[in-house]
Amino acid sequence: MRAILFATIYLSALSFIDFTNDTRIVIIGAGAAGIAAASRLYKNGFTNIKILEASNRIGGRIHSVQLGEHFIDLGAEWCHGENLVYEMVKNLQMLTDDASSSLVYHSRLKRMDVEFLPKLYKIYDFGFKGNHSKDKNLAWESKEELALVEECLDLLQRHVETVFAVFSWLKLAHKSDLKPTEGNNYLGWNGLGYKTILEILMGDAPVQDSIFLNKRVGRIYLTPRKARVKCTDGSSHIADHVIWTPSLGVLKRHYSTLFRPKLSKRKIRSIQSLGYDAIAKIFLHFPHKWWNADFGGAEFVWNKEDLQNSAHEFPEGPKLGNLSWTTRILSIFPNQKNPNVLSAWYSGELVPEIEKLTDDTIIDGLMHILPQFLADEYPNITRPDRILRKSWYADPHFYGTYSFESVESQKLGESQAAVLSEPIVTKTGKSILLFAGEATSQFYFSTVHGAIETGFREADRIINLYK
Repeated sequence: MRAILFATIYLSALSFIDFTNDTRIVIIGAGAAGIAAASRLYKNGFTNIKILEASNRIGGRIHSVQLGEHFIDLGAEWCHGENLVYEMVKNLQMLTDDASSSLVYHSRLKRMDVEFLPKLYKIYDFGFKGNHSKDKNLAWESKEELALVEECLDLLQRHVETVFAVFSWLKLAHKSDLKPTEGNNYLGWNGLGYKTILEILMGDAPVQDSIFLNKRVGRIYLTPRKARVKCTDGSSHIADHVIWTPSLGVLKRHYSTLFRPKLSKRKIRSIQSLGYDAIAKIFLHFPHKWWNADFGGAEFVWNKEDLQNSAHEFPEGPKLGNLSWTTRILSIFPNQKNPNVLSAWYSGELVPEIEKLTDDTIIDGLMHILPQFLADEYPNITRPDRILRKSWYADPHFYGTYSFESVESQKLGESQAAVLSEPIVTKTGKSILLFAGEATSQFYFSTVHGAIETGFREADRIINLYK
């Protein structure tokens, strides 16, 4: 009888305990996924939350920097369609059309014939491996036109390598789980910066007070009952649940030393097989605006001979055989709300070396190629007086920009993003180590809305344990 009475009293007492206040949650990373997870947890009554951020700022791969009266985004820049981010801000009238209207310029022909371009774009229909030169439907009218198409394939390659942030388009999976979104895929923040979404996420919740900067995690120890997160500054943090949100790049570099016990072979295989490289985005401020109001941007096609002589013509900086790094530029185009600013995008395997170049070398390279392509229409191109950029690949908190599905991950027959998202569960069924971040999103990897969605997903996983 005493045992029954004690059990009844004990269970009755438990019903009055608010487990949400006692549950210790450590979130690693104060990027979009980490802040989303914290905001969701706070709104559901969890208050014992710490966010450990390795760097000296919040935001992760959202990095808005003030330039004049407005902001530019060194990282994530656009809201891609009518997605989760769009739904959060659509009534605030913040997002505006920022789609580029770039024209294509050739190193010898200058602006390309607008009647030729629609035919050129048919190349996209034949995929990366398609033999366009033998397809009768394209009906190229001359050897010269066909040679021009061959030169334009280099532009196509730079397009693909920029969109997917991959060092070589040969690494990309031939099929993708990435789901398209309805609406405008290039919605800009009208000078407010992508940081705006972080401010909206945090709202009235005390998320900011829970963030501890300069807390780089060295190791996570897991036991059946709790986790211990040890930082490189010597501090330790006990948790009932840990949500890991840093980049796939960090996981690739440190998965073997970060976790004790070590991750399963299945989890390691997902980390190793998913792709994660980088692109280089450089903002250029000009003291005098040399382009007119009609300039929507420029993309660059190189004559084959000019391409092969490029390293000789501009020997400074890295090269691929005879190809100068300057030829790896995809485009240059205006920036919202910053009338004297253009942004230049570079892609491909030279990106890590481009990041190491001095500002002067970057500017010298641009001043070498811009007149070559644009001088006929813009004879008074001036030298930029300032550049802003972020070396994402070199930064040990990121080691790149965003993930992609690779040939290797596709070979495994199931979504490796889904595998990466699976939590580490104790024998008692407790999700003790959870994984969030864009690389863990099966359908929206590489995007901010994908990252936020995964933060919500893992917060909900914890919330549901205590219902």
